[in-house]
Amino acid sequence: MPYSTAWVDPEVFLEHKGVKVYHIYKRDDVCQCPRDYWYSLSRFGSDEDGHSENGTFDVRDLPFEGETNEEIICRAIADGFFDDWTWEGKDE
Repeated sequence: MPYSTAWVDPEVFLEHKGVKVYHIYKRDDVCQCPRDYWYSLSRFGSDEDGHSENGTFDVRDLPFEGETNEEIICRAIADGFFDDWTWEGKDE
């Protein structure tokens, strides 16, 4: 049986200091639960991307501490950790 897939923007996990952080989904399927530790700075980030590729990262690899993923990511953004990274849509 034929089927069709359509692009759906990922959910924004958080926005801090003008930087949006998006959920990454298992196998890039929005019907799957978002990954617990992987996020992307690009709405085009993929479960297939490696660390820092297209703004994709594992929060456990960030050199910051915090009680929640949100707190750790906000500290990384505030500290300028991602400033030198490049990703699709960075300057939008």
